[in-house]
Amino acid sequence: MSVLAPAPSPPHAELAHADAFCRRLARRHYENFTVASAVLPAELRVHLARIYAYCRVTDDLGDESRSDARLQMWRAEVIAALSGDAVPTHPVLLALRETVHACAIPVQPFVDLISANLQDQRVTAYASWPELEAYCRLSAAPVGRMVLAVLGIRGPRAERLSDSVCIGLQLANFAQDVAVDARLGRRYLPADDVAALGVHGAVRALCERAHAMLEAGCELEAMTAGRLRAQLAMYRLGGTAILDAIRRASFRTDAVRPEVSAPVKARLAAEAIALLATDHPGSASNGGIVQAERVCQRLARINAANFYWGFIALPRPQRTAIYALYDFARQVDDAVDSPTAADPRAALDSTRARLRGALAGEPDDDVTTVLARAVASYRIPRAELDALIDGVERDLTTSRYSDWDELAGYCLLVASSVGRMCVRIFGFDDEVALAHADDLGQAMQLTNILRDVRGDLEMGRIYLPLDELAAFGISEQQLAGAAPPPRWPEFVGFQARRARRLFASGLRVEHHIPHRAGICVRTMAGLYQRILAEIEAHPETPLQRRLSLTPSRKAAVLVRAALPRAPRRVVSAGSGARR
Repeated sequence: MSVLAPAPSPPHAELAHADAFCRRLARRHYENFTVASAVLPAELRVHLARIYAYCRVTDDLGDESRSDARLQMWRAEVIAALSGDAVPTHPVLLALRETVHACAIPVQPFVDLISANLQDQRVTAYASWPELEAYCRLSAAPVGRMVLAVLGIRGPRAERLSDSVCIGLQLANFAQDVAVDARLGRRYLPADDVAALGVHGAVRALCERAHAMLEAGCELEAMTAGRLRAQLAMYRLGGTAILDAIRRASFRTDAVRPEVSAPVKARLAAEAIALLATDHPGSASNGGIVQAERVCQRLARINAANFYWGFIALPRPQRTAIYALYDFARQVDDAVDSPTAADPRAALDSTRARLRGALAGEPDDDVTTVLARAVASYRIPRAELDALIDGVERDLTTSRYSDWDELAGYCLLVASSVGRMCVRIFGFDDEVALAHADDLGQAMQLTNILRDVRGDLEMGRIYLPLDELAAFGISEQQLAGAAPPPRWPEFVGFQARRARRLFASGLRVEHHIPHRAGICVRTMAGLYQRILAEIEAHPETPLQRRLSLTPSRKAAVLVRAALPRAPRRVVSAGSGARR
């Protein structure tokens, strides 16, 4: 099933009540391990509480049902809430929908959990371990997949390890709850083990199997660092603690239900937190989504210094996605233009391979970790990322453009593709927003080209349309000369008018995106419009050096961008165009 189709967020107060309900459920029902400990950032704790509340509601429906009817109704409600535009009525689904969108979680794991509970209505015992394992892959493994998505840990290897840990946790619960399940008319001990070993022997065999599967948690934890590592360790240690309690009860869980005491839970938490001290310097890059987001923010502040102050106007999820997008764009640029790029073509091929890996669940650095999540969350087409790389690759093969049409095609690749992706992250209410993003990207890239004439000449490139240079009597030799060509100011004015027309069209995107995104757009476009005005006022400067704005002029643009605009239609952040 697909990832959540973006839908408007619920009112803040309504969502707050739903989250309070989720927290109560998560705290009340998970006794063997802490589902979202204080070691995690608050945002991740909220997401995990929503997931475990959903699991609790689904399992309770399964335990209380005498037929498939209620679970079938619940499945229909879940699919409608998480896969479409239906407004959830259940508080857990109201909150969960926000997490599914923010963390790009597929809907299928949520449906699988319901399928497991439907199976409970028909199957009350399992003949062998393979049968029980197949059930666990519906009832336990999906929860781990949800948690991995929240923590930003992706890839087939991580999923296999997570499946093992989650099934191990469930087997520990089965071994703990033999008497409880018997009262419900169910038995999760494989019948062939009971026949061969007796009930207590079958409990012991189940515990041994659970212990072996929980050991995979150590390898999974090694894929992370810091707080995420500690949280994953708490899951594993909680499972081993209940296995220890069962062993102390001589595996007689058909008569007694062992529990993990509060002092033991405190000791386990201390053990997990102690892992923080064993992290090696530099391991934060493997620490999951939280550390990756911080790295992206730091890089954006360094590499997109002017735009950064526009980015901060966005809500946090959109802001983080934009950071990663611009950081990736810088990586693509550096593959060609960095002084250390010995083989730019090979570097671009490597970048394409890294992108493919990230989108397949195997990111290799912090930027691609966050970017992959943004691509899934905001449904960014792979073709737009490929267009960016294709445009930069053109710098290796094309150093002249015969006319505006050729140059416009280049601008669409290197600039408008980024604009389109930004609009998808902002959310928009009409496809025309993407066309305006194309124009705005061309306007900004043309301004860049006018500003960087001297630098491009030094790299053997001329991005100005050759036919238009010729029409103004300007040769390549004159561009590189000591004095500006006689008609250079006229040529600059001609290009500036084109750029202003594109800006005028591009800025109409504001009518189709949320208010805070409009501040971001006005900041970025405003900086370039100011640069364009400086070029028009001093057309000879780009032939001598790269023009830049003074801090006071940048500040003026930022202030003006933040000023209130006339009211317009409300668009929910992250929403796609209406069909």
